[in-house]
Amino acid sequence: MCEERMEPETGEKPEQKPYKPGAGMKFCGVLLAVCFVTAGLFFLLAWVSYQVRFSTEVIRMGITGLYIVPCLIGGRIIRRMGFTPAMVWGAGLGAAFYSVLLVISWLEAGMQLETVRTMELILCVASGLLGTLSRKNQVGNAEGKK
Repeated sequence: MCEERMEPETGEKPEQKPYKPGAGMKFCGVLLAVCFVTAGLFFLLAWVSYQVRFSTEVIRMGITGLYIVPCLIGGRIIRRMGFTPAMVWGAGLGAAFYSVLLVISWLEAGMQLETVRTMELILCVASGLLGTLSRKNQVGNAEGKK
């Protein structure tokens, strides 16, 4: 009926699975949070650009930032939640975020999207991956001891 997990006789711990139960739901929650952050930042960018009358180049840079910043935040959330391997989950978050953006663009364009923008895909995946990296000081400690 109910099987207990027994440790081997050698005293070693059993292998840990890299997949934790419920990780998919947590991942979807992080993706949803990233989408909400993006929507908020988009409305903020739209309001500021309307008030200040930004040029087209500045607005394009802001939209590019909208690809990068939410995925970085999502990658940090993934790392803090303990997903293993975090880099893979972060890259997956970036790819999933790009997929959401692509579907929204596809629906907005009347289901006739002709181009797939690979630079945005690379930005989303790379920023999700970079968000999972920790910023530990590898050389010495914070006090500067050698």
